[in-house]
Amino acid sequence: LREVYIKRASFIGANLSRAYLGKAGLMRANFAEADLSQANLKESYLLEANFGEANLERANLRSAYLAGARFSGANLKAASLSQAYLLGADLGRADLTQANLIRTSLIRAHMSAANFIGADLREANLDGAYLRRSNFSGADLRDSCLKRANLREVDLSGVNLNGANVVNTMFGVGIGLSEAEKQDLIRRGAIFEDTPGDDRLNPLPVASGGR
Repeated sequence: LREVYIKRASFIGANLSRAYLGKAGLMRANFAEADLSQANLKESYLLEANFGEANLERANLRSAYLAGARFSGANLKAASLSQAYLLGADLGRADLTQANLIRTSLIRAHMSAANFIGADLREANLDGAYLRRSNFSGADLRDSCLKRANLREVDLSGVNLNGANVVNTMFGVGIGLSEAEKQDLIRRGAIFEDTPGDDRLNPLPVASGGR
């Protein structure tokens, strides 16, 4: 299916394991509950595609255009989304354990209760992302952009935030950070919900993108 163009195609429940969809144009395609394990979707155009509950384990989505796409409940373990564009995408409850998200654009993405254990998010752009109740334990967020992101109730145990932009990033209490790490983040512009006198803690709006 290399470079195929199909608008609003339906692949609900389809077996596309190891399928090659590189540079395909599949705008608003429906892959709900499909098996896309180890599939190649590199550089594909997947605007507002639906991958709800789909299996994308070890899939290649490098440099794919996924603005407004829905991955709610999807399995993205060890998937490659490096340099993919996911503006306003929905990754709520998605499992991105050990996923490659280097330089991925996740601006205003909605990722509540998602699993990013051990994921590589170096230089990723999460400006304004909604990440409440997600798990980032052991993740690499070096040099990432977390400006205005909502990280309340997020597990950051063992996370690497060296060089990350945390200006106006909202953190919560009991999230796996030491007091020294917390004070360092505050000096860099982060906001903690238990900071005395801080009145900038209104929840971020859920990102748009077809939801």
